[in-house]
Amino acid sequence: MSTKSYFNQSRQRFLDPLAPGVVGVGGRDECDFLGENSTRFAWGKVPDASQLQDVRLIYLLPTPAQARKPVLPEFVSQLPEAWLLAMPAPFLNGLRLEQLPPLLRTLVIDMDARFIPADSPRWPDELVLKDLRGLMFRGGDTVSANWARMGIEPFRVPGLEFLHCQIDKQCEVLAALETFQGLVHLELTGVADHNIFESISGRLEVLSINNSGKAFPVANISRLLALKTVVLNGVKAPVDCRIFKDLPGLVELEVLNSGKIEHPEALLECAGLRSISFRNCKSPFKGDLKRAMEERGYERLEIRFA
Repeated sequence: MSTKSYFNQSRQRFLDPLAPGVVGVGGRDECDFLGENSTRFAWGKVPDASQLQDVRLIYLLPTPAQARKPVLPEFVSQLPEAWLLAMPAPFLNGLRLEQLPPLLRTLVIDMDARFIPADSPRWPDELVLKDLRGLMFRGGDTVSANWARMGIEPFRVPGLEFLHCQIDKQCEVLAALETFQGLVHLELTGVADHNIFESISGRLEVLSINNSGKAFPVANISRLLALKTVVLNGVKAPVDCRIFKDLPGLVELEVLNSGKIEHPEALLECAGLRSISFRNCKSPFKGDLKRAMEERGYERLEIRFA
């Protein structure tokens, strides 16, 4: 039986921290999360030209003091093979196309409140990234700025396929999402009880939902008929597995940390399902149902610790 995850395969097209050529620019503490196989360049130091050739993913990790002058290091534009750039949000201000790696296809923007000045960062009016495919906003609970207010519009990133972001309490992000109709892979955190589904592109194939409330309308996921992979993590509302029968192209379902799984037997009626993973969901698969699942011959079945 395979252990491959279609979700991970899709994600690795846009974010792959285990790929070779990961470089952090900053102090040891700031770069530590990148792992022992990464390389570190000291902030403010110019690396040798020979060190630039193998860089694929570059993370700019200044301290808040170092980020007070938010200008990309000049060598970033000289990275011939780099395809991912991560940087604090203020580095957007005044950013020019010629400052970026020529093969850039994923941009990760750190929204940590320690970096955000009183005036929120803005996407430069002249900056259009036609080849950008992935955009991630990170910062967790320390997010202070709202990317929906930063002037990021579809015509500035016309090829965008991947987006990872947090939903704000005012739902301004949901309003912005309605304009991004080319998305194929979407990861949303802090979903609470918001009805996100009316704002999502009908082309979407991969959807990850994290941290919903008890009144989150899970059943409305059946509106997204192009979905192939669904990941639900920390969904507090009941998950009625009968809704997945309405998704004709569904290939993979992952559910984590959800305590109310209803009608799990309905998954046997999802003809296209090849990959199923349930973890920490209060053991919804027991007895005859568990045996029937194991005998079905799925490519991937992880329900032992469901």
